[in-house]
Amino acid sequence: MMSQPPDKFDPQQPDANPQKLVDNSINKNAVRGNENSSVQGNDNKAVLGNSNTVFYGNNNQIQFVLPITEKQQQLERKIPSLLPYLVNRSKQEYELEKVIKKLIQKHPPSPLICIIHGDEFQSHDKFLERLHKVSLPKFIGQESIKQYHLPFPPKLNNSHEFSDYLRNTLADIVIQRSSASPEEINAFFHECSIPILIHTHLLTEQLQKKEFEILHNLLNFWHKWPIQSNQNLIICIFIKYQIRRKKYTRKSDIISLFFSFVSDFLKQYRYQKVNQKIYHHINSPSNFEKFNPLSILVLPELTGVSRGETEDWVRMEYTQNVIGEAIADKLIKGIRELFDKWEEQNSSNIIPMDDLAEDLIKLLKSNYQVREK
Repeated sequence: MMSQPPDKFDPQQPDANPQKLVDNSINKNAVRGNENSSVQGNDNKAVLGNSNTVFYGNNNQIQFVLPITEKQQQLERKIPSLLPYLVNRSKQEYELEKVIKKLIQKHPPSPLICIIHGDEFQSHDKFLERLHKVSLPKFIGQESIKQYHLPFPPKLNNSHEFSDYLRNTLADIVIQRSSASPEEINAFFHECSIPILIHTHLLTEQLQKKEFEILHNLLNFWHKWPIQSNQNLIICIFIKYQIRRKKYTRKSDIISLFFSFVSDFLKQYRYQKVNQKIYHHINSPSNFEKFNPLSILVLPELTGVSRGETEDWVRMEYTQNVIGEAIADKLIKGIRELFDKWEEQNSSNIIPMDDLAEDLIKLLKSNYQVREK
């Protein structure tokens, strides 16, 4: 069963502040009415009525116009940006919730290192947003979580420079002073009243030459952290497998097309080999034994989504609170057609999250427009 968002997650609320409407009626004799007034225009006056309708008085005609900007604003308010990305990911949430419950009961508690991996079309950043806004607050029992992005170091000569870079960068983003010591950073972590989420992102091309050494340097940085007893600290390491999905178009220069194809094929082959090595390495618990007692959780791989999982998303309570039961059947029909088309074109019955979310947004907006007419 897919985990439900916490009570504080209100799908009906907009994701962005509404924009102010612009009054396009410019007339020196214009009269602005309020929500309770009833005003009739004449030959010389244009009257702006309540917040939903504009009355334009002219010689013999009164027109009723709904401002386009307000209609667009209503559509945006009804479709939260995170909604299409809440499809499935139940395996990942289940494993994460189990480990967090154990850590809360652990004495002394320790930070959690969470490794999240999947190909580059699985919406890693939206999964991070889901963790930050929905999943972790529910699992930990907190209304809000503070998050920091810890950038991965550039190419450095040795592990000592690697650790120095991470420490200085962490001090800068947490204390706003790069010279702050690890003790000062830990003091902030300890005194912070809400949990802290720190995330770092890695690509195949960054791990290509020394894949295990680079990852282990990052884990070693947290393993050597001076205080290992703060249950409010969660470190997420996102590993994004690059798969070089590229579509070719016809060109007049066949030779250029051939060499471009060969070059991309070789790069994709190298990426696949690195991806497989990383996958098997992170899914072998023995490779992380030297980092004990650090708690390291490798979540199930982020993969594409099936039709059944997407239809279940439509039936979930939080989705129906947004779309309404009236258009749920239309949405499920659209999903069926969407997966039939995808399987015909790609010979696969699962859709990467990037592509699926983009199509779901189109379906949602299309059905809203039908309902509002």
